[in-house]
Amino acid sequence: MATSDIDPSMNCLYVHKGISFDTGGRTFIDVFDPPRRITYFMNFFTRAITDGQTGDGEELEVNLDCPMSSSLKLVRRTDDKMWTRLLMAEAGVAYPETLAFGYKIPYQYDIPNDARIKIVKFSSKEGINNVVQEEVLSFLNRLDQTVEKALVHILSSFICIFP
Repeated sequence: MATSDIDPSMNCLYVHKGISFDTGGRTFIDVFDPPRRITYFMNFFTRAITDGQTGDGEELEVNLDCPMSSSLKLVRRTDDKMWTRLLMAEAGVAYPETLAFGYKIPYQYDIPNDARIKIVKFSSKEGINNVVQEEVLSFLNRLDQTVEKALVHILSSFICIFP
């Protein structure tokens, strides 16, 4: 990491060694001498991306002068599958009918009236078994008769069920 020549209050990154691929799929290890400036950064070493397993790359994002695929500031939104699904519903993009259970959800979701999405929020873990059972049975009974299976997907803040 070095001081940016664009803005002295920012940082820039340089790569000394990297992996590249050609159009045939062959892999190469490239050594750059002098090091090359990074013009786009993808950080997969944050606690948010690794589900808390490592935060080794978090300090690399501080005041970075190049665009990033995501950042610690954005990851809570860009990785929010319910928010993404609601955007799809608003835009008229196909998505599966969804029943989601969330515990201590940090956001308020505005669900369009015609959306086939239901979010059941819990602030306490006490007494939720009956509510979950009732909601799942109601959801399954509303599904098209041709649906034979439903998928249960566990996300960081949600358990989602969809056909």
